[in-house]
Amino acid sequence: MKPVPRVRKRDGELVEFDESKIADAIYKAALSVGGEDRFIAEELAGVVSLFLEKSFQDFIPTIEYVQDMVEKVLIETGHAGTAKSYILYREERARIRGAEARTRPPVQGRLFDPGPVVVLDAAGERVSPLSERVLARQLVAEARLSPKTADEVAGAVGDRARLLGLETVSATLLARLVDGELISRGLLKAIGNRGGVLVSRQSVEASLYPKTHARRGTPAERVAERVLRQYALEEQLPPSCAEAHLDGRLRIAGLGRPTALFSATLSADAIRTRGIPWLKGRFRPEAVADPRRFVALLGRAVRGIAPHVTDGLSLCRLNMLLAPLLAGRSKVDLREEAWHLLSEMAGVPGLEIDLGLAPPPIFASRMARGPDGQSLKETYARFTGTSLQLASAFLEVRGTAAGLGPRSELPRLTLTLGPDALDQDEVLAVVSRAIGEALSREPVMVVMDREDLPILGTSRTRVRLEDASRLTDTANLSVAVGGRVVINLPRAAYLAGPGHIGDFMREVEALADLGLKALAARSRVILRAAAAPDGPLSPLTEGRGGHPGLLDIGGAAWSLAVLGLNEAIGYLTGEELHESDEATRLGVKTLGLLRLATSGFHRREGLSVGLDAEDDPELCRVLADLDQAEYPKLTDQIPSAYTPGVALRADAPVDLAVRLETEGRLGIPLRTATVRCFLGEDEHPAPETIIALMGKTWRNTRVKQMLLGRRES
Repeated sequence: MKPVPRVRKRDGELVEFDESKIADAIYKAALSVGGEDRFIAEELAGVVSLFLEKSFQDFIPTIEYVQDMVEKVLIETGHAGTAKSYILYREERARIRGAEARTRPPVQGRLFDPGPVVVLDAAGERVSPLSERVLARQLVAEARLSPKTADEVAGAVGDRARLLGLETVSATLLARLVDGELISRGLLKAIGNRGGVLVSRQSVEASLYPKTHARRGTPAERVAERVLRQYALEEQLPPSCAEAHLDGRLRIAGLGRPTALFSATLSADAIRTRGIPWLKGRFRPEAVADPRRFVALLGRAVRGIAPHVTDGLSLCRLNMLLAPLLAGRSKVDLREEAWHLLSEMAGVPGLEIDLGLAPPPIFASRMARGPDGQSLKETYARFTGTSLQLASAFLEVRGTAAGLGPRSELPRLTLTLGPDALDQDEVLAVVSRAIGEALSREPVMVVMDREDLPILGTSRTRVRLEDASRLTDTANLSVAVGGRVVINLPRAAYLAGPGHIGDFMREVEALADLGLKALAARSRVILRAAAAPDGPLSPLTEGRGGHPGLLDIGGAAWSLAVLGLNEAIGYLTGEELHESDEATRLGVKTLGLLRLATSGFHRREGLSVGLDAEDDPELCRVLADLDQAEYPKLTDQIPSAYTPGVALRADAPVDLAVRLETEGRLGIPLRTATVRCFLGEDEHPAPETIIALMGKTWRNTRVKQMLLGRRES
């Protein structure tokens, strides 16, 4: 390996690489936390140089990359205190550079050379130079834009044409450039007014401005989604990210609906106190004091939000938030209310109802809201009995599904266990009922919430609430996940080759970098759509009556997910995850590297990205198919579908306890990961046995959520 000769500074200048400067920086950071060993600092600087030599044989690293590598080496070698000091130093230097940049005099002139761009008509004849003033007037007249917006769009189109290096543009290309700029600003109505899209205005608007939760299936709607997906790949994403999506190294979710969120979690108290913002008229909480009326309003809210998410929607801790409305009701009455709510929500795709059992003390100690939406003088802990009875009623009613239609159309139920949940007899009774349903009908998800602050979200992406002040008002228990990018780990292994662990790690780092860039590009689109007046997401963000909107899109979380870890490690080492401790350790190291990438990106870009396990079986199959086509010589080694997320192979010859311990260990770096606990048809354990297993899992592993049920025959 050749030593790194030079590095690129922030201003683009190339300078000689100096390892002693790295040692100096590490030593200063160590001194600030009580360290005194210069020799260790020099050794760590040597490790950084070694990493750089492996990574940059043919390329020149940037200063930022070198500093990222210093952070990584400090953390991975156990010098967390020094790493923290170094990170704080970098952030302070970045703040100073930003302040200096703001004090510099503004640069005059435009970014692109304002030379003339000639517009050709449909016959290809030269007509006149592109005039942004004329284009703006046309947009005001034809697209009904305001003069200010028309000027901005026209200027952006002119800049785009010059950026492309065009001296001439056809009228058709100019129209496409205008349409692209209008779409990027969320101005779909303007496109409809000028008739610039080659599919129907109604079909495109149905994708960006959905009015109902109905599944898209008409030919026009499918064409509209293909148009928008192609637009997203060509215009919204960096070319390298689009290429990685198309060849199967990454999968970027939601491209066919570029202004939709990945998932959302809604607090029932937000609807009870704020109403539904997109409904006209003054909202009065006392008008929905009756539980049945409130359930109807909640149903309208869910049906209004569901079209704006591509993956799923959750109603968080619903039994707890409804308990104050139903206090004192009999079990028969609670079953009736559960039936009406499930009936109201039937048919909403991807809907989950989160049932909280024994919530964290910080949650239970909050003042509950009464039927009129006002705060009571009693805490949620006071209504624990009603809350647990309501959870049991939901399980019973959904289990029988009497009069509710197909069970597949009903919301899925999730049990969230808080600290000490399995030590309470009332909670154990609910869990026993859930286990009975799981073993006789369909699987049930159990979330293990071990922390003081609650975790919120859907089964595929959960987010830890980090700000305790949000719990002062349970209406704030709503979160959005803006988007997801999935890394195809087996593809990284195939690119590296068997035994090439270092090359595999570099491929994983490269894919993580592309995935994070794609998320950043998607975030810009989502934030613009949320900020635009009458934009696609404005119904979710606009407040009313002095209250904020239902969702804080600006504070949305984002998801970088992985699948096929088992196949990737198996190809590299010849051993699957369950076959040796070395294979498991390599899996943990791979996920630790990805976790480090997401946390570093969060610090640099301010985007809250978490690492999740991707468990969509269809995507596991699709990416395996793409890899079989890309690597025909590996057809015998590539399965028909990859193993979901970081799981062991479903038929791996290990007992359930080993599976829980191993997958719990692999899931530590992840924000969301599910362990599938499926029993065979000939296994008939008592609920008490499974509860005992759950207790051991809680105490002895870091499993985040379990899916309990019977293995399909």
